[in-house]
Amino acid sequence: MKVKRIQWLTVLSIVFAAFVVGFFAGRNLDRTPVQIQTLRTASAPAETVPQAASEPQTLPEETQPPEPVGLINLNTAGPELLETLPGIGPALAQRIIDYRDAHGPFPSVGSLMNVSGIGEKKLEAVWDLVTVEGDS
Repeated sequence: MKVKRIQWLTVLSIVFAAFVVGFFAGRNLDRTPVQIQTLRTASAPAETVPQAASEPQTLPEETQPPEPVGLINLNTAGPELLETLPGIGPALAQRIIDYRDAHGPFPSVGSLMNVSGIGEKKLEAVWDLVTVEGDS
């Protein structure tokens, strides 16, 4: 029995449709990142006694970044506040401000990808921490 061309196209179309449905159904569309807090500690000399597990370890006050309160407004935030975002250092914070000055306010959080140095992963990391509306 010879298989007709239309039968092959039908089979291929069904396989492709099943692949597309499976791909999109399997993606995590929640976009809520898992936040893991870690503590950085300096290497302790061998003769020191480690702190008890119940005592919280913190960085010296000078090295701790300021903690933002609420969402950070991309259209009004200064460089110091932008640097509190994960993956945003001084140079990238300045590029965000330069882009905002050159092109006007960001119309959406997604438009942050127009800034050089911000890709999908960085945008996903800051997505739930920033806004472009209201006061922050």
